[in-house]
Amino acid sequence: ARDLCVTEAEYADVDAKQAAQRKANIAAAKEAGDFKKAAKLAEADDEKDDVAQAEEAHTEKSRQDWLSYYIEVSDYSKAVGMCITPEEEAGVDEKFEAKRVAYVAEMCKQGKFHVAKQYALNEEEIAKCDEHEEAQQEASRLEWFDFYLSECKFDKAGELACTTEEFARVGAEESSFNEKCRLEWLSHHTAKGDYESALGLVVSSEEQDELKSTMETYRVEHLKYYMEIKDYAKAKSTACTKEELAAIDEVAPPKTRWFGLF
Repeated sequence: ARDLCVTEAEYADVDAKQAAQRKANIAAAKEAGDFKKAAKLAEADDEKDDVAQAEEAHTEKSRQDWLSYYIEVSDYSKAVGMCITPEEEAGVDEKFEAKRVAYVAEMCKQGKFHVAKQYALNEEEIAKCDEHEEAQQEASRLEWFDFYLSECKFDKAGELACTTEEFARVGAEESSFNEKCRLEWLSHHTAKGDYESALGLVVSSEEQDELKSTMETYRVEHLKYYMEIKDYAKAKSTACTKEELAAIDEVAPPKTRWFGLF
């Protein structure tokens, strides 16, 4: 380009554009982290100083980035290796201590108490881990205790009971359940007309009187039904009094006797 210049203004314009291009190349090299190339392109002292400062800032930023990364991934030795001042080392120690405490708490939250205790550093922290473990075990015991009661598994609930109140609750709920079952079966056998089975479930004179009354009502209803359909044999098997038998005989046809036919 200079070979084509014929005036001082043209030479100056070419030199200016060449200098601008060189500065742009220096900036691009610095942006790419290629400081050797940037230093090679630098000519003036201020340009060289600028490249040196940029390289120093880049190196420091890289160090800080790696320091943050090693702290994040919990690589203590490499994090400390990136420190250049006692203050930075103290900061790393503080951050790692905070991460350790948080990790112990998280392991307790997840129920991994053996892992939490591995990272506990003193008796107080171990005691706290034990407290969390006992609290979780107690919560689990109560949850299973309530579950077994809801499923009417009273033996298993009794195995988990620890207090007088809990033992009393198991007994009360089992008694309530058994009474509910007894009444349901009593009602079932009564409805089916199974007097003997129903009588075996009676526990009071009142229930016995009520059962007798109910069964008597059923018997009378069946007797009337057999009379209506003229099944006198079943009517007689249902009758209990002389009056009922006499009433059946009055309407029942006489027995037919067959002689000499065979």
